[in-house]
Amino acid sequence: MSSIELEAKNCTLHQLEILAVDLKAPKEKKEKFLCVKCLIERVDGNYIVLLKEGLEMIQEMKNKCKLQVMTDTQQQLENIKNLQSSVSEINKLFSDVFGKLQNNFDENINSNQQEIECKEKTIEDLNLDQDFETLSNYYKGNFVYDTPKQQIDIESFKSLMDSIQSQLSWMSNAQQFSQIFESIKKIQTSYQMEQTVSRKGIDKHKTLSLGQTCNNNDHGLEIIMIYLNENESDQSGLACSRCIQQYPRREYITIEDANIKWKEFKRQQNQMITNYNNNRFAKFTSAIKSIQQLKDIYNQTLSDIIQQLERKRIMNKDMSQTNQTIVEEIYELHEQEIQKVVEILSLKDKHLKLRKEQENQDQIDSIFYQNLKQNLENLMKYDLLTKHNLLRIQNQNQLNEQKVDQIIDIDEKGQTIDINLFIKKFELQDEYISILDDAFNFYRMLQSDMDDLQNKGKLSQILNSEEETQSQIIQQQYQAFQKNSSKMKVFITAEENYKQLVALSDELNQKKQSQQLIQTQVDEQNKQIETLNQQLELLKQENTKYKDEESKKEESIKQIETLNQQIELLKQENTKNQQDAEGKLTIKDQEIQTAQQKYTQLQQEHNQYKENLREQPKLLSAQFCTEVCKQIEDKTKKSIRCSLLIYQATRDGMNYTGFWNKINGKSNLLILFKSKSGNIFGAFSPCQWIQNKDDYVQDDTLSSFLFTQTHNQFYPLKEANKANAIYSYSSYGPTFGGHDLYIGTDFQSGSSSLGTTYQCDQYQIPDATIHLFGQATPNLEECEIFELILK
Repeated sequence: MSSIELEAKNCTLHQLEILAVDLKAPKEKKEKFLCVKCLIERVDGNYIVLLKEGLEMIQEMKNKCKLQVMTDTQQQLENIKNLQSSVSEINKLFSDVFGKLQNNFDENINSNQQEIECKEKTIEDLNLDQDFETLSNYYKGNFVYDTPKQQIDIESFKSLMDSIQSQLSWMSNAQQFSQIFESIKKIQTSYQMEQTVSRKGIDKHKTLSLGQTCNNNDHGLEIIMIYLNENESDQSGLACSRCIQQYPRREYITIEDANIKWKEFKRQQNQMITNYNNNRFAKFTSAIKSIQQLKDIYNQTLSDIIQQLERKRIMNKDMSQTNQTIVEEIYELHEQEIQKVVEILSLKDKHLKLRKEQENQDQIDSIFYQNLKQNLENLMKYDLLTKHNLLRIQNQNQLNEQKVDQIIDIDEKGQTIDINLFIKKFELQDEYISILDDAFNFYRMLQSDMDDLQNKGKLSQILNSEEETQSQIIQQQYQAFQKNSSKMKVFITAEENYKQLVALSDELNQKKQSQQLIQTQVDEQNKQIETLNQQLELLKQENTKYKDEESKKEESIKQIETLNQQIELLKQENTKNQQDAEGKLTIKDQEIQTAQQKYTQLQQEHNQYKENLREQPKLLSAQFCTEVCKQIEDKTKKSIRCSLLIYQATRDGMNYTGFWNKINGKSNLLILFKSKSGNIFGAFSPCQWIQNKDDYVQDDTLSSFLFTQTHNQFYPLKEANKANAIYSYSSYGPTFGGHDLYIGTDFQSGSSSLGTTYQCDQYQIPDATIHLFGQATPNLEECEIFELILK
């Protein structure tokens, strides 16, 4: 036990005494040996036993192994003694031979006895890691395990058997040897030794045959050959000598060659099975590892979240107990205390201080819950990456597997180019797209269920439940479903229209190509007519030249008439082709016109859907909104495909907490303000708003700008100050430049130093500090923030 006491140290994680061992854990000691806290965290069914019980099982297993070796050796000793007894009976007949055998027996017996005595005296040392690893391999759970098969050196024993066989083989005619060979055969069978094929009775000049006769046509002869037909396996079979004479053209092989082919086939099949099983084992191992990583991260993240929430709850409980004060009668208070009571009671809003403290605490809690939300969003990324890895494992693409912890903080990396980071983002995008496809399919299924309930008349019953609270919840959820349904229909219809547009465009191109082909054929026929006219002109010239020769003239006339007939036929054919071509062209033109009308209609519908995807600002006039969009597209060199209202102060909270909850991590934001003085102003920036950055964000594109609808003015970003385009700070509202536009936490306070980072010298502004607000502070009445999708 001394070696165990030295190795069984305290748990490195919790610094507590080790009480148990995980027999299915990896080989590293820090994961295998468990203390009380480790047991609580990592209980794993029947494969965790107490250290003392494990040591007892190891000692018992070692005793059984020693007993097994002693029993096998004893059995081997008894077998040899039995052989010795049998040999002694015929020792008189063959004294010289058996004298040598006796010496061999004696040496082997002494060796076995020494081995047994050595095993009896040997005290097995315990090796904690190795012995527990052995016990883990043979442990079945619930204190049941298999005894490891012990390797016994049978080479010397086998050599002894071979020696006995070789020395006794020449005396095999003796009747006394039958019992000895039978005993040797039983011993070899019990030890699974390979039997040496005795070739004593085989005639080396005789053809090797199978131990069965041919059934073909009642030949009744021994099978000596096998014929194989790979094209028609049912034609293969066994053959005797008469079969070979009857079918001489078959491809025969000997029994020995067939045996070699069979062994090679079995070897290849075993190799295929081994490779297949190893490949499956590797896949399962990789999948288990990936799922185990996800499980560990989930356990760790959720445990951290629960601990943080528990700490907050305990702190809240302590604060509640601390704040609980005993209400005393006013006439029992001291003079100073009474004065404080009077001051409090004289206030118009007596609970203002307490409400502000609670509001501050709510803001701190909001930041705390935002961090918890970010941790849970990271778990979603872990889920997606684990799914990606499982697909790769299934497709035998384990080289590109990503570790789960590599996905952390992808959205918080810097601006430097990192190829691996881009690859991970692309993989996440694939998974997000698959989620979008799943959302479409789920919506279709849900809509089908709603239609089914509507047709059966059960929808109104569900919406008008007898229980008032349940009915309100169902109606609210149904209204949310209808709102989301309209958005899903817009996306689905836009995608279907886009596919139709692509199909119509392809069809239009095919019809144009067909029209061009017909026009090409008409042009070729016109060229043929022109060539024939030239030939006719040449013949006329020859006719004029040889008009004195009557015979030639007649011949020329005949040729001219023939050519005229050919020309007439070609003209008729050309006229017919032109008519056919014109008819086809007319049909094609009508089809093209119909397709163009349909294309125009779909394009209009598509544009209408695109316009529906653009939510119009309520604070801006239509004309000034157009000017703002033109400024954005000119500066970014991109078009606005979609605009989404992600924040509205009167709806989401007119404070910096509601602001950051909606825009954290987003880019390409158009922010509009309206002060209580009636001034309307705003700003645009492509930069990303990160709540915890607490620093300026640089705009290398110089696309950021401020504007005011009240004064119809735009203020571009100065190139020298592009590093200060926006200021992303968790305790501020929207802030642009060096406080060119700064909105405070309550959206009422703030300031403006217009002209610091954004250019305003082109306008004659008497006081830049109140130009935007129309007053010294923003004192906002409304704020709208749109996320723009640019392409």
